[in-house]
Amino acid sequence: MASYAGKNLRIADDAGNVVPNAWIEVRLERAGRPLVQIFADHEGTTPLGNPFQTDQFGRAAFFAPGGFYRIRAYTVSPAWEDTFEWEAIGTAAATDFGTALFPADAIVVTLAARAAYDGEAAGFAVIVLQDADGPTLYWKQSAAAADWSAGTPLQGPAGAPGSAQMVATSATPLAIGTGTKTWTLDQADRGYAVGARIVATSDADPANRRMSGVIAAYGGTTLEVAVDTIVGAGTYADWTIALSGERGPAGADGSDPGALFTWDAATTDADPGAGEIRANDADLSTATQLYVSKLNRMSDDVSAYLLALAASSNPTAKGLLTLTHAADNSQAMFQVTGVADAGDYVKVAVQGHSGATAFVTSAPISFQFARAGDAGSMSGPASSVDGEIPEFDGASGTALRGSGATFPLDGTSVALDASDIANDSGVPGSHLDEALDNLAADDTPADEVNDWTAAQRTPIVPVAVVAGVALLDLSQGHHFAVTLSDDATLAVTNPPGAGTSQPGLVEIVQDATGGRAVTFDDGTVGAAGLIDGSGASPAPPGGTDANRRTVYSMAVMGDGAVQLTLMGDRVPS
Repeated sequence: MASYAGKNLRIADDAGNVVPNAWIEVRLERAGRPLVQIFADHEGTTPLGNPFQTDQFGRAAFFAPGGFYRIRAYTVSPAWEDTFEWEAIGTAAATDFGTALFPADAIVVTLAARAAYDGEAAGFAVIVLQDADGPTLYWKQSAAAADWSAGTPLQGPAGAPGSAQMVATSATPLAIGTGTKTWTLDQADRGYAVGARIVATSDADPANRRMSGVIAAYGGTTLEVAVDTIVGAGTYADWTIALSGERGPAGADGSDPGALFTWDAATTDADPGAGEIRANDADLSTATQLYVSKLNRMSDDVSAYLLALAASSNPTAKGLLTLTHAADNSQAMFQVTGVADAGDYVKVAVQGHSGATAFVTSAPISFQFARAGDAGSMSGPASSVDGEIPEFDGASGTALRGSGATFPLDGTSVALDASDIANDSGVPGSHLDEALDNLAADDTPADEVNDWTAAQRTPIVPVAVVAGVALLDLSQGHHFAVTLSDDATLAVTNPPGAGTSQPGLVEIVQDATGGRAVTFDDGTVGAAGLIDGSGASPAPPGGTDANRRTVYSMAVMGDGAVQLTLMGDRVPS
């Protein structure tokens, strides 16, 4: 079993204050200063991470093979370090030096110094430290003066160098994952040691298929590793294995952005001092003003930046302000509502606090501001009616006014009748008012001229005989097809108003039976909507054969009379 010497440390800064949780890094004092495997116990059965941390009292201890070491203590935040060079560690410290090397009566540095013992009795032993072959033992062969034996070197010849082969391959199929993994290597005698870190990568995709961990056991071609870091997934058998450095400690947080100040605990409305900031209340949750120096912590003039905090035209808030304690990361947030120049400092009006309610005196503060967008350029009336239709006011395109007209908000359609149109919009001179006034002159667009540039087609409106009447609804179209399933009287509904006319066609179609009579009432249209048949033949000239089709032109006159004129008839072949 191994037996290692230990090293106890208590880390303190230049002022003598202990440094809790400091990192301890142990390296050999030789070319390249490599990290060394250290242990938590005298026997070397429990590997210790390198670097490792002290306890809360700044204490640390480790065990290592004998040698000279470079021990570095440091912290990340705040950044601090101290280095101890050429620290000797070894078990010889627990043994008298002479006894440790060899039972000797005297130890000298050079061979010439041995002469001081030339007169000693037989068996007297002397060790010469700087002999030709290194430390060498001599003893008196007799009591005769200077009767010394031949030297016996105490340091054996240099051993064969260790393996320089640090890379191995393996075809062992293993799934990527944490825990214990065992590879059978294709090569033996690699330069691996228990406690060293390796990385194993799949040759097919080394960047995305890898495992890393600490060697738990190694011998011959068997390598056992406690894997703690992986990339990717799946099972692979194309491994390349190499030594890897230990993962370094996490880097320190980057500096906070924004303007940097120092917190002043005073609350009076006054210049807080160069590089400082204060509030008008010790409880930040009820503070309404911040007093900020025009100089930041480095004495840079930031007055233009501070005065621009109110540049937004947003009437509610100019932006969001975050104050961050750069040491412990606590934060207080506010809405900025205004800024006032107070000479050597700026007054910042705030509301809507959230976060930290206090900062300690002299705390480093990062001042970060996010500007609100400007108010929109569109303006409107101070109030409106629910469902009222707005319209542009003037030609600027940025002002609206109420039109006085409303529509339902539930998506239903709206029909305007004559009484709706007669109602004024309430906004004299508005375009909607003008349009309503035009419509109010008549409930039909009688004075409109249609500038048609192409053929106008309308659908044929089918009409059935119901209770002996074939009713033509003149609001549905101009061309009607009446299929006679029985004798019928022709009538109309929804005729146009006075002063207008409506042309059209009426097609009378006998059904497959034929012989159906159609009557043209000789009365006026009137309320019953009956057709005046004067001037039209009371019966089709070709008869009432089955499927015969007789066509009449229709004219609805301005006096309300409906005139039908025979155009022709035929039986489809």
